[in-house]
Amino acid sequence: MKDYNGAWNNTFSHPEDDHWLVGDDHTLTLPVLTARMGITNNVDIGLIYTDSIEANYGWTGVDVKYAFHQDRRRGFFVATRLSTVVLTGVQDFNYYQGAVDLLVSKKVGWFTPYAGITAIYSVADENTDKVNLKKESSVATEAIVGTQFHWKYLSVAAEADIARINMYTVKIGATF
Repeated sequence: MKDYNGAWNNTFSHPEDDHWLVGDDHTLTLPVLTARMGITNNVDIGLIYTDSIEANYGWTGVDVKYAFHQDRRRGFFVATRLSTVVLTGVQDFNYYQGAVDLLVSKKVGWFTPYAGITAIYSVADENTDKVNLKKESSVATEAIVGTQFHWKYLSVAAEADIARINMYTVKIGATF
């Protein structure tokens, strides 16, 4: 289904209102707030929260990243990450997603290019008397490529998630 199809206007909204999934440029922009903290030299935990400003939904999630290979002298790292995300704000629809990533990175000066692959398991289930839809689940994969710039306390990253629907992300953060 195309994002400009009229059915999107009726998703999570009342049919008499105009609540399109995306605008005329066919992009969906969501500000995301994340926090990450190192637990040990090999383990980080992270939290994520986003809310669509012009709609009634958002996402909340948590992840755990384990760096199982760290060559700090050469700046080469390999890690795996487990994550889960849930849909928030929608009264009559539940959506849960779990993922596992394998990530490889190489520090080059102030930049750390990285690449990886993700396996994603999703479950969707409605909980309303208005419709009677069956619970659905799916498995998908995506490739991740990006680079992070790190200078003193500033961190800036650009990332592309390559999948059936591509996602491009710019991240700005502080490290302390």
